[in-house]
Amino acid sequence: MKSSNSEQLKDNRGKINIVKAEAFATPMPFIKPFTMAKGTITHSENVCIRLEDQEGRVGWGECYNVPVIYGRGYKEIHQALTTYLLPAIVGIDPLEIGKINYILDGALPGSLDAKSGIDMAVYDLLGKQLEVPVYKLLGGKHTDTIPVIAESPIAPPEEVVEMARKDIEKGHKYYKLKLGGNWKEDIERVRAVREAVGDSIIIKGDANANYTRDTALKVISALENVNMQYFEQPLKQYDFAGCAWLAERVNTPISADEDVQTVHDAFKVISMQSASNIVIKLLKHGGLYRSSQIASMCETVGVPISVSSGTETSLGRAALLHFYAANPSSVGAMEIAEMLSDDLVDENERIYVKPTLKVPEGHGLGVNVNEQKIEQYKVQI
Repeated sequence: MKSSNSEQLKDNRGKINIVKAEAFATPMPFIKPFTMAKGTITHSENVCIRLEDQEGRVGWGECYNVPVIYGRGYKEIHQALTTYLLPAIVGIDPLEIGKINYILDGALPGSLDAKSGIDMAVYDLLGKQLEVPVYKLLGGKHTDTIPVIAESPIAPPEEVVEMARKDIEKGHKYYKLKLGGNWKEDIERVRAVREAVGDSIIIKGDANANYTRDTALKVISALENVNMQYFEQPLKQYDFAGCAWLAERVNTPISADEDVQTVHDAFKVISMQSASNIVIKLLKHGGLYRSSQIASMCETVGVPISVSSGTETSLGRAALLHFYAANPSSVGAMEIAEMLSDDLVDENERIYVKPTLKVPEGHGLGVNVNEQKIEQYKVQI
C-alpha cells in the first residue's frame, strides 16, 4: 500500500526542519481612528513572520502590539525577532513546538508578542507539512461556527447607540463597549445601548484598566440592572487584590484581560478569585501553544475563556478561529474589530467581521498570504 505524504513526513520527521526565518514590519492604516481609555490609535503595529522548510513549504505568522496599552510597537517587535528569536529556531523541527518555545525563552526573556508570531508560523508550517488544519494540531474542533461580538470605541452616547443599532441590524447578538473615560458618560452610554438594542443582546464593557477601585464600584453597581455578561479589566494591570475586592461587591462578573499574560498570571487570577473569566489574546501569551496551556488550566477549574483579537489581519484572525474551535472552555462570541483598511491575504480568503464565522478548513491556518501585499506595506527598520 502506498504511503500518503503525511505518513512519509511522519516517518522522516528529522529531515523536515526550518531552514529560513524572516520578519517583515507591516503597519497598516485603519479605516478610521479607534479610541480607547488609554488613547486613540490610527494604524496597526503588525509584524509578519515567514518560515520556510527544506522542501520549500512556507508557514506564516503575525504579531502586533498596541503601544498605548502595552508600550511596544512594530520596531521593538521586529528587533526582538531579527536579532534574537528567529536565528534561534533555524534548523529546528516544527513538530517540536514545546522545544521551540523553550528555545525562544532561552534566546530572549519576555517578548511574548514577538514569540506569538513565530508560534503561529510554526503551527501553519506544521499543518502544511502534515496536510491538516491547525485546529487538529490543537486537539480537534468542538464547533464549526463561531459567534462574533461587535464593538464600539469610546464616543458620545448617541454615536455609540447608532453604531450598536447598525451592528445589531447586521445580525450580531453580542455587543461590547469600550469604557474607562468619563465614568458618568460610561454609565450613560451603556444604559443607552441597552435601551436601544433590547434585552436579548448580550453586552460587555471594557475599561482597559483605567478605573480606580472606587470608580469601578460606582460604575458597575450603577449598571447591575443592565445585565452585562462581563465587565472586562476595570482596574489597573495586576491589581489582583483589587479585582477580588471588587468581585465580592458586585454581581456582574469580572473578566481579566491585561492582568493575564502568563500561565502564572492565570493561576493568580484563579486562586485569588479576582475574575470569573479570562480573555485570551495570542499576542499576550506568546501564541497558540502557551494560550492552550492557559485554556487547559481554565477548563480544569471551570473558568471560561473569551477569545479576542486586536489589530490582526485575516492571518491572525484565522489562528484565533482555530484556537476558539479547539477549546471547549471558549464562551460567548469571539471579539474581532473591523479596523484595517486592507489585508495581507487574497480578497476571496479575507475574514471580514460577520455575526458568525466558520473555521478555515485548509492545511495550516487555511489562508494564504499575498506576498505582493507584504511588499506593499513593509517598512524598513
